Amino acid sequence: MISLTNSAKPAFQSRIGRCAIPDDAPTMRTIFRLFQEHPASVGESYLQHMLSSFSFGASMLFASMAALVHGMLPFLFVATGSNTISRLHERMVTHRNRVASRHR
Repeated sequence: MISLTNSAKPAFQSRIGRCAIPDDAPTMRTIFRLFQEHPASVGESYLQHMLSSFSFGASMLFASMAALVHGMLPFLFVATGSNTISRLHERMVTHRNRVASRHR
C-alpha cells in the first residue's frame, strides 16, 4: 500500500504546493528502464519504436474507417481492410525476422 505520509521521505515543494513522495515510488531509473525495455527487445530505440507504432496505428485507423464505410457502402473499400492487415503483418514479421537474425 502506498503511504502518503511525510515521515518516510521529506516532502518537496512544487508549484502546486507540498507533495509527499510515496515510499514505493518508482525511481527514475525504473521509469527509464520501463520506457526502453520493450523497444530494445525488438531492436529499436524509444523514438524509432514510437514512430513505428504511430505508423502502424495510423494505418489501422485508416483501415478501420474504410471498414466502417465499407459496412454501409459495400462497393467502396472492398479490400482496403484486409490489404492493410496483410501489409502490416508482413512489415511486423519481416522486422521481427531481421531483428532475430541480428541477435544470433
